Amino acid sequence: MTRFLYFFIVIFSIFAESSFSISPMDASEYLERCRKFAVPLSSLTDLQDVPPALIESRVDLGKVMVINTESILRGVFPDKPDRIFYFHKLLDSREKLSEAFKAFLYSAPTVLEDGEEERDFFDRSETYRQFVLKTVTNAFESRKYRERIVSFLAALEYRKSINPKFEVRLTRSEKFEEKDFGDYLILGLELKDGKHYSDSISETHCHFTLPYLLTEKTAIYPNGLAITTSISNDTYIYSHEIGHAIHDLLGIKASRLQFSLMADNVFMRNTFFPILDRAEKYLMLMVTKIKLSIDRKIESGKCLNALDYFTEGLEIAKEPYKEDRLPSDAKEFDRMGITEIEKMLGTEAVQNTLKEKNIDDNFLRQFVMLSIKWGAFSDSWTTPEELFQIEGAISANEHIIIDTNSDLDLLKERNLPIRWMHACGDTTEISQEIPVIDFAPEKKYVEALFYLHGLKI
Repeated sequence: MTRFLYFFIVIFSIFAESSFSISPMDASEYLERCRKFAVPLSSLTDLQDVPPALIESRVDLGKVMVINTESILRGVFPDKPDRIFYFHKLLDSREKLSEAFKAFLYSAPTVLEDGEEERDFFDRSETYRQFVLKTVTNAFESRKYRERIVSFLAALEYRKSINPKFEVRLTRSEKFEEKDFGDYLILGLELKDGKHYSDSISETHCHFTLPYLLTEKTAIYPNGLAITTSISNDTYIYSHEIGHAIHDLLGIKASRLQFSLMADNVFMRNTFFPILDRAEKYLMLMVTKIKLSIDRKIESGKCLNALDYFTEGLEIAKEPYKEDRLPSDAKEFDRMGITEIEKMLGTEAVQNTLKEKNIDDNFLRQFVMLSIKWGAFSDSWTTPEELFQIEGAISANEHIIIDTNSDLDLLKERNLPIRWMHACGDTTEISQEIPVIDFAPEKKYVEALFYLHGLKI
């Protein structure tokens, strides 16, 4: 499928992470939660040789905060130096950290499902625990990986301290079996009293999903630096999911932030959503192509009329907003252009125009831009939380928050290719008139992102 069809016929995969909807979190509230576990960028570097991309984007380095293992420990144990010392010992000793992680793993009671044989489940549970323990501890030669596990164990202690009813359970799930990844048991971190999200349902779950016996998968992610990655080993997948668990346990999961607000930050827009500007450049060419495509579909009988086409596309674009991935919020609908297009579709003049196939360019331009935004935000990154975990950057209230427990930091330390995007896009040429619109940023923005992480490209 061409990139043109990929975006503008609005056929997108839905990656729902939850069966319930939650309200957006105010950016100020999220920022305050992060402050507890973050330090100013200026405390980690003298801010010399600032990359041009940060200057051009007018990034206020005084509003950049960094979350790392040390800041997490100080946030979790502000008045317990002995606990910080203990976790430092774990960080410096592969053996002690292995024992601590094993103790956590075997502290989780097994939860039988209806119809499950106790002996069979016990055997499967033991096999699973051994597999997880081996997969996690095998990577302990990496200091970054050890930092992630130490951060996780500290975050787990934090969650237990503020929520006495918090439980760790080992139970089974069919989630990956349906996708032919193989069989596995899920380690579900449950919040029994619902206090993690004050406005959510009474029982929610931290998504700490460690799959078992994965089929090898390879995903290629386009990047302006020609960087690709192959997600085919369990260690990388485990570290990614453990990173999500850290955010969950600390209460800084980013999913509840309004995704498109991040594009108001020039650096975030240019680094993570460059397709918005590139698509605008070729917008009228795309509009012309779409009109021809609709006409062909109507003539071939594959699309009853243009009104059906737009109505169906609009419903698809709204779908993620019904889940916690992109919060359902009237203001966000306005920002994305959904409300305006719905109103236009409801007018008799527009309906008649569409039925006659003489589609108004202004209306079509708005619809195409809505599709671009949907693709740039939801289909590229799936959720703000994935952006935060993979690339370790998120923005809220003009602040940029950097997390050095991100996938980017771990992969860079191990000299592995950097993953770009949560989803994978087709790089097929659209046409001779419209060049490929890449998701990847210019090299200078990648260099600036590395600078904020304290890394060199």
